[in-house]
Amino acid sequence: MMQKEAPVDLVGDNALAAAVARQLKVAGIAVQSKASNGVVLVADAAALDDAAARLTSGATLVDLTAGDPARARALAASLAERGVAFVDAPVHCEHLGRFPAEAAFLCGGVTAALAAVTPLLERLGAKVVVCGDVGAGHVARAMVGALALCNRLVTLEGAGMGFRNGLTVADMGRVLERCSGSNSGTARVLPAIAETRTTADMRLTDATADMAQCIQLARRIGAPALIATQVYAQVLSASRTSNVDATLDDLRKLVEGGSGFSFSQ
Repeated sequence: MMQKEAPVDLVGDNALAAAVARQLKVAGIAVQSKASNGVVLVADAAALDDAAARLTSGATLVDLTAGDPARARALAASLAERGVAFVDAPVHCEHLGRFPAEAAFLCGGVTAALAAVTPLLERLGAKVVVCGDVGAGHVARAMVGALALCNRLVTLEGAGMGFRNGLTVADMGRVLERCSGSNSGTARVLPAIAETRTTADMRLTDATADMAQCIQLARRIGAPALIATQVYAQVLSASRTSNVDATLDDLRKLVEGGSGFSFSQ
């Protein structure tokens, strides 16, 4: 188990880093900037290599970003030669404004490294899921992100069809929550449609990158990823025709624009 006095550093200057920093403060965990030992949490993929380069024997690098499992395995092997442990613990959270309540750390690593960092991650409040060896966290993150995005888009399309054929959003919600068609989209997205409530702050550009990663992983093993590719094309199109800050909630405009109506009518 990680010693309480071990330094903790947080690397990154983005929304994820800000969310994690808030929880570190809530948990009473002091951050030691530029630490070369202890546990270093990386919330910005662009900073991963620089953070890894400064670590010394006994340190543990924890990658909180969505990434490529092959790269994670190569980095872990390189760090191990210097006595540095590595854990991929990408965060899945479609609404960082609701971190940690609606978030999970999906973790991959060797047993000793996972045992060392799990208590720290648990103190941050999000669900901690151990997925397997190094790289497994990234694989799980890609899978979860892809399924969530597919569920969201098919929920919007189904809701649009029902709405245009006389069903209210409330009617559809009551039906779907009691049948095999129920999923995360119908549970979270559908009730918010008519009220135009916010369900996500994840940008479409980030969701597009996540789906591209999932498709790449599938194709490496010969899977065609046909549904994922179709969803990717739709989300990519939406991201290119929206402003840079457009989020997953803006996907409703795909259905509304294509069918000439508004869910809020």
